[in-house]
Amino acid sequence: MMKSFVSHSPAETLAIAAQLAGQLQRGDTVALLGDLGSGKTVFARGVAQARGVKTPISSPTYTIQHTYTTPEGLLHHIDLYRIASADDVDMLDLDACWQDAIDITLIEWAERAGNLLPPNTWRVTITTGKQPDTRQIQITPPDQGTSNVQSRT
Repeated sequence: MMKSFVSHSPAETLAIAAQLAGQLQRGDTVALLGDLGSGKTVFARGVAQARGVKTPISSPTYTIQHTYTTPEGLLHHIDLYRIASADDVDMLDLDACWQDAIDITLIEWAERAGNLLPPNTWRVTITTGKQPDTRQIQITPPDQGTSNVQSRT
């Protein structure tokens, strides 16, 4: 069932992300969707910190991927902002992050992956509110699949 939250600060966004982090299982992917500056990286930071990442979490916009070690395994943080199409994503071979169903993968700008995302993908949509720090956050679990979060064929 989809859950909706309102965040009034980055600290609240981190706390909402930590709630999701507690529900994630090894092999899960989180598609982070939202406009530039909506808080996707803040949300990713909250998940990573809650999963035990101790190093600073930053956006991998220019490197495309950062990988962090957690007590349970690896956490991949991917940013597809600079990727033009799903064909470009396919060439990056990012599906290696989730093919063994061991690691957790967070993907900013996940809509650019088209239908390449695995079926066990959570969808997190973040939209800005009327106040500068207010965000509407909708979290949809994998069993509530959507058109841009599908299994690869």
